[in-house]
Amino acid sequence: MKNNKHEKIIVSFNIGRGGEEFKEGYLYYIGERPISYYTEDLGLRYLNHLAIIERLKGKIYEEKFNRLLMLLKNIRTYELTREFNINENELKDVEYYDQSNGMPVGLTLEEARKGIGKITFHKDYNITYCKYVKDCNEEELNVMINTDDFKSPELIEYLTIIS
Repeated sequence: MKNNKHEKIIVSFNIGRGGEEFKEGYLYYIGERPISYYTEDLGLRYLNHLAIIERLKGKIYEEKFNRLLMLLKNIRTYELTREFNINENELKDVEYYDQSNGMPVGLTLEEARKGIGKITFHKDYNITYCKYVKDCNEEELNVMINTDDFKSPELIEYLTIIS
């Protein structure tokens, strides 16, 4: 019988290359971890950081501009609102990005804190996502059932119940 402990299980998947022909779009089960586990090599920035930089560029002297860049880079909302009179509403959305190319990966800090979300490095070739096991579709459930990778006793119990 399914219960509340099953509903809280977060499972992780990766879509990449695989299978007999090593084609893109191959689904892997990669564990029971929140999405934040996969953010270690990613950078963080305010969603609208470029607009803030553009607006203040040329209006403040260089030393102060360098401080602005440092505060934006380090997600320092309090100092930004106090020192640069930036409205706190402008600073609420924080996104992760790939530090190697500066591209956003489709995950916000708020999503990472909740444990559920998706990191997209390349469409069809490298996508990592996490969701509650109760929200998994048939393909995802079959991938978990058919893998020999580690599964917690709670996840094994859930997969046994639903299959």
